Amino acid sequence: MGSRLTAQGMADYYFCRQLDYCQGFAGEVEWTVRSWRADQGFDEYEQGRREWLEILLQQGLQGPLQANARVRRIFTTIAYDPDRFRRMILEPAFRQSFHLDNEELNSIMTNDLALLKVSYRCLNALLFTEAAERIKEALV
Repeated sequence: MGSRLTAQGMADYYFCRQLDYCQGFAGEVEWTVRSWRADQGFDEYEQGRREWLEILLQQGLQGPLQANARVRRIFTTIAYDPDRFRRMILEPAFRQSFHLDNEELNSIMTNDLALLKVSYRCLNALLFTEAAERIKEALV
């Protein structure tokens, strides 16, 4: 699978390579993209992947990220340390910057997909909005 940004949004492309070591081609089932995605649980996985990939593709169109140490630290926390990111969310400046109400905050504290969705909002604001400087200050 490959993806790219288009004027209409993200477009996915599927392809299949028959590799000598892959035993899947010896099976009796003939797969379509739709049936394979359903069999592999891809739609559930897609919930956590799509927005992240769109951010990466969008940043890639802008060229190499020229990030200072603070932005790299925030990105690393969001991408690789969900427990620390959850603690960051509890900070009043973060909640105010992202307008999180108590119901959403409770969901983020107990639901990894909700946390992931907030991470998209945070990365998008950090990388692509006019409010990026204010966001950086809130995420110290």
